[in-house]
Amino acid sequence: MTITSRYTYAAAMLLALTLTGCSASASSTNVLAPSARSASAVPTPTPTAIPGDTDGDGTLSEFEKQVAAQNAPRDYALPDGTVVSIDPKVPLPAEVVAAIRGQFAEYGAYALALSSHSDVSEQQARSDVSATFLADLDALAEALGKGIVLTYQAQSSVPGGGEETLWVCTASKGQYPVQALADGDKFNADVQAWAASRGYEVIYIQ
Repeated sequence: MTITSRYTYAAAMLLALTLTGCSASASSTNVLAPSARSASAVPTPTPTAIPGDTDGDGTLSEFEKQVAAQNAPRDYALPDGTVVSIDPKVPLPAEVVAAIRGQFAEYGAYALALSSHSDVSEQQARSDVSATFLADLDALAEALGKGIVLTYQAQSSVPGGGEETLWVCTASKGQYPVQALADGDKFNADVQAWAASRGYEVIYIQ
C-alpha cells in the first residue's frame, strides 16, 4: 500500500467514526428529551377536601358555615360549674341529661297540663309558666346545638268527671310533635320517630 493509499484509508475511517458518533449522539438526545405526550400525562392534583363543604365546590357558603358552626362541639356548663364537651351529632352525656331533668322538673305537669280550670288567675299563672318553659327550652337547644323534645306525664280531665294520666311532649322552637296519649308505648314510638327524622333528642322528665 502506498503512502497516498494509507492516507486515503485513514481519512475514510475517520469520517466513518465521526458519522457514527453523530448518529449515536442524536439517538441519545431523542431518548432523553421529554415528549409532549409525557408532559400532558401529568395528573391534576386532587383538591384538598374542606370540612363542611357539602356540595364539593371547594368553598364554604354562608349556609355551610352556619351548619358547620351549629354542628361543632361546644362546652356546656352543668349546675355545679363542671364544663362538659358536647357533640351535637351524638346523644347527650348522661350527666347533661340528668341536669336537664333537674332544670325542667319544676315545669313538668304544671307547665303544660291538659286539665282545665275555671279560675282565671290560675289560668294566667299557667300561661306565664308555659311561656317561661318554652323560652328556657329554646335557650337549652341553642346551647346544645340540637333540638330537644321534653316529655312527661300530665293529668287531663275526662268527660263526666275525673282525670286520666296522659303522656305529653314539647319540642324546642314551640313545636308539639305528637298528640298526648295514655298509651306510653305508642306515645314513645311516635315521639322517637318524629325526633329521629329531624335530628332532635328526646329527654324524659318523668
